Amino acid sequence: MQIKSVFTLGAEYKFSEKSRIYASHELSNTLTGVYGLANDGTRNASTIVGLSSGISLPFLPDGQVYGEFRAAGPAGNRDIAAVAGIRNLWQLSPALSFTTALERQQIYQATGEEHEATALSLGVDYLHNPSNRVTGKLEYRISDVQEQWLGTLAYTRILSENWSAMAREAYTRNEGRGLSIHQRAYSCRINFKWA
Repeated sequence: MQIKSVFTLGAEYKFSEKSRIYASHELSNTLTGVYGLANDGTRNASTIVGLSSGISLPFLPDGQVYGEFRAAGPAGNRDIAAVAGIRNLWQLSPALSFTTALERQQIYQATGEEHEATALSLGVDYLHNPSNRVTGKLEYRISDVQEQWLGTLAYTRILSENWSAMAREAYTRNEGRGLSIHQRAYSCRINFKWA
C-alpha cells in the first residue's frame, strides 16, 4: 500500500451573518483537484476563491448564492473555472438536513479550449450524536463534451476536544458526448484533524 500526501490551507471572512469571502488551496500527489480521482503520483494543486451571500425566498428559505473561481491540475497546466450558483439547506430535523444546488460553469482548459457546464447536486448530512456525523453527496454535471457523475460518502468521528478522524469515499464516472471517453474511478481516504 502506497501512502499519498495531501496538504490543505484555507481562510474565511464573514462580513455579515449570511455573507462571507473564502479561499482554500490544496496540494496533493493523489487528487487532480477538488473532485479529481487520478492516482498517478503527479503533484497537483487546486485553488478555490469565492464569495457567498444568503438569500431568503419563499421557495428557498435558507438559500445562498455564490460565485467562485476554481483552478485545478498539475503545476503549469491548470484548468480554470468561473462558477455561479445557488444552493439551499433543507433542515428536516435537528439531526437530518439535505442540500440542493444548481451551478453554471465557464471552463477554461490549460489546452486553450473553453467549455460550459451545468451541475445539479443533492447532499445529505446526518448527525447521529455530537461525536458521529455521516455526510453524502451525489452530483451530475453535463457539458458540451462530457457527462459526469460524482458520489461521495464520509464518516466523521470526534475523538477528543482537539482531534477528529474522517473516512471518505468518492466515486466518479465520465462519459464522453461525441467523444470516446469512458472513465470510472474510486478512492478512499482517511484523515485526522487537529483544531
